[in-house]
Amino acid sequence: MSTCAGIGRDATGLAAASDAVETATSTAVPIDRAGVEDAALTLLAQGVLAAAGTRRESRGCHVRTDFPDRDDVWQRESLVVTLDGAGLPVVGRDAMAGVA
Repeated sequence: MSTCAGIGRDATGLAAASDAVETATSTAVPIDRAGVEDAALTLLAQGVLAAAGTRRESRGCHVRTDFPDRDDVWQRESLVVTLDGAGLPVVGRDAMAGVA
């Protein structure tokens, strides 16, 4: 996550990080605190990677090296991350009301 989904990121690195997280993901039910923490951190990593892969612009301190320019249309929308039936993050765009 630090290497591929940090401040400077691109589609290739985000895909590599997603593959690494998926490979390391366990489907076992957590039975102790460490297992629950691992599951929570894995879900967080999946959500960050899904959102970072969807937003193709640079803004603030996060830079998409493959999309270096700002896209002010995206600024007017929020990314909504929900879980699908399998418990995996799904990113949707939700236009913010009242923004011209």
